[in-house]
Amino acid sequence: MPEATVFVPCLMNHLYQKTVQNLVLLLQHHNVKVDFNENQTCCGLPFLNKGDQASAKAVAEKFLTDFQTGRHGHHTIIPSTQCAVMVKDYYPKIFNNTVSHLLCNKVVESTRDLFSYLDEITLKLDFSKVTGTYFMLSSCMCNKQNIEETVSKFTNINWIRPEFSDACCGAGNALPVNAPDISENLTQSIIDEALSTGASVIVVTDDICRARIDDFVKRKNISISTLHLIDILAEAI
Repeated sequence: MPEATVFVPCLMNHLYQKTVQNLVLLLQHHNVKVDFNENQTCCGLPFLNKGDQASAKAVAEKFLTDFQTGRHGHHTIIPSTQCAVMVKDYYPKIFNNTVSHLLCNKVVESTRDLFSYLDEITLKLDFSKVTGTYFMLSSCMCNKQNIEETVSKFTNINWIRPEFSDACCGAGNALPVNAPDISENLTQSIIDEALSTGASVIVVTDDICRARIDDFVKRKNISISTLHLIDILAEAI
């Protein structure tokens, strides 16, 4: 039986516990033994986005300690594409030529973003049971090929995609803090496009995108909701 430790991103932990439950159900349905490290905190991405390199490194060092494993075939699964990019792409730069670089390489090697991991196993889901029309917003940082291969299996869902494949929700690179006007315009553009299609739900692949959209529609009193693709997958169990 494959084993995996789940890293639960900060926003998902605080705002979207139901999605975390669906993630565990999804993995267990595929005979994955799921572990959870109660000492886990953050990957360090918020600090990196603010330019606080020292704090980002300190938090990242704790991540390395929390998710080191010597077991062959044991993976750390991250359901947030931006957090996964932080670990896979930025940790090697942060820990280059440091005493932690060997441990970093080991952790990076065993870490998978959720959709890459699902691409490595055979999904045993009844895709035909899920119906509806959804506006599909893939994170800027995700492997869009993996996402497309997954969503294409839902034969009874009408997936509507943004006109531009690299459309941003406005949350990336700490835009809400560093360039709030640009962030607001990007978020408004995505929501306007989704509403123009008649879709009532935006499906995302990242909790950071989801939190950004949810906050925006609440402030603007806009009638549209969000789901994580994990939630859609769980419906097919």
